Amino acid sequence: MFCSTKRVNFVKKLRVKDTKIFLARKLEFRREGLLTSVREDPYMELDWPPLPLKLDILDRISAAVKGRVASD
Repeated sequence: MFCSTKRVNFVKKLRVKDTKIFLARKLEFRREGLLTSVREDPYMELDWPPLPLKLDILDRISAAVKGRVASD
């Protein structure tokens, strides 16, 4: 006869074990510096994209919104 309770507990143990392994590996990678995210300088983020491109994007969005409002 098959006992479902034992199987459910077995699956739960596997999930906990997998989670522990995942967290241990993540911690190990952090120690080695493999998970560090490289961020740009905040001032550089403000300069990108260039102003002409920002204005072009803004014009396109404005035109799309106006077209959407006019059609409704």
